[in-house]
Amino acid sequence: MSNIEIIISSFSIDEQQKFITFLQKKNKRRDTKNIDLFKLILKGKTSTKEICNTLYGSLKKEAYYTLKQRLYTSLIDFIANNKLQDENSTDMLLVKYILVARDFFFHKNYKAAYKILDKAERIAKEFQLYTILTEIYHTKIQYAYTLPSININDIIISFKENQKNHLLQEELNIVYAKIRQVLKTVNHDNENFLDFRTLANTIFEEHNISINNSMSFKSLYQLITIVSISAFANKEFIKVESFLINTYKKLEKKKENNKQLFYHIRILYLIANTLFRNKKFEKSMHYLNLMHTHMLSNKKKYYNNFKFNYLLLLALNKNYTNNQNEAIQTLEKIISKKNIETKTALDIHLSLLMFYFQNNQLKKASQLFSKFYHSDKWYIDKNGIESDHKEKFNRNSITPRIKKY
Repeated sequence: MSNIEIIISSFSIDEQQKFITFLQKKNKRRDTKNIDLFKLILKGKTSTKEICNTLYGSLKKEAYYTLKQRLYTSLIDFIANNKLQDENSTDMLLVKYILVARDFFFHKNYKAAYKILDKAERIAKEFQLYTILTEIYHTKIQYAYTLPSININDIIISFKENQKNHLLQEELNIVYAKIRQVLKTVNHDNENFLDFRTLANTIFEEHNISINNSMSFKSLYQLITIVSISAFANKEFIKVESFLINTYKKLEKKKENNKQLFYHIRILYLIANTLFRNKKFEKSMHYLNLMHTHMLSNKKKYYNNFKFNYLLLLALNKNYTNNQNEAIQTLEKIISKKNIETKTALDIHLSLLMFYFQNNQLKKASQLFSKFYHSDKWYIDKNGIESDHKEKFNRNSITPRIKKY
């Protein structure tokens, strides 16, 4: 899939309509075909020839590529505007508070300035916005001399505590990036197996990271992801299960979880997946149901981002709880969809193949297997290798070769 197709496929129904309205307001000419192109891509049309014939009646490649580039630019503008209005509404509000407070200080309206900074501090703490808190404390300290009632030492203590939390968040972000990078390397060369538990501990010590309740929602999400990666690499899902669930309970208590809906859904998926691997299918379904509830919230904002992963894990749970026909039906409905990420599509094909085989539907299994034609290396690049770390990858093993990938 091209970048533009990936972006459009991630839009919710509400976002699709908003983007069309955005284009209608932006278009100065009636003959602009950007909306028509958007709708064609939305329907899964990807053939240059087919799109050109629909839009122009002939193969006008240059006009099509120019139009496609303009549509891509409009998509970027639309997403950026939405993020400024939605995701960063709290951040923007607090920046306005700081600017207003500084103006009050300039005009010697000191009490009003501190009152608005106190309000900004409470909100920033609630959402653990460490960068904005730094600006708030910087301003408070700078003008502490203006009011005798201000205890500058208390502000300095809060400022230094915020610095520690901010540094912790940044260090954990570095650890997260390092471990994800190593995982990518291992996926491409399974012979260079690394002990992820030792690796994670080493990197944690290197960056002086310790787990505490003051960690932000994003930091705890990254921590859960790191632990999940370690469990996947070492096949030790049982050992991390309680940690993941207990950490999630800490996240549930944080008021910022509504603001970080994407991370919330992702964490629920990681927990549900871990429970599935531990053969705790009812518990896995419980967290999948929570995941689905959050996918539907905020006008299904992130529904398309997680839809196929959710349905795949749902089908796998059904397959192992005596609901094999439902599992097969779930995947059969989506297997022909064109807007699925390659890795997820491969997993869907492999799972359905397994369901057919287990359910003695050998003809369907054979038909699906016959569509596998890519090389081993291609699949390793796309999906990595999930195997016992003590054994080298067997080139003679059955390797998926799926048509259209």
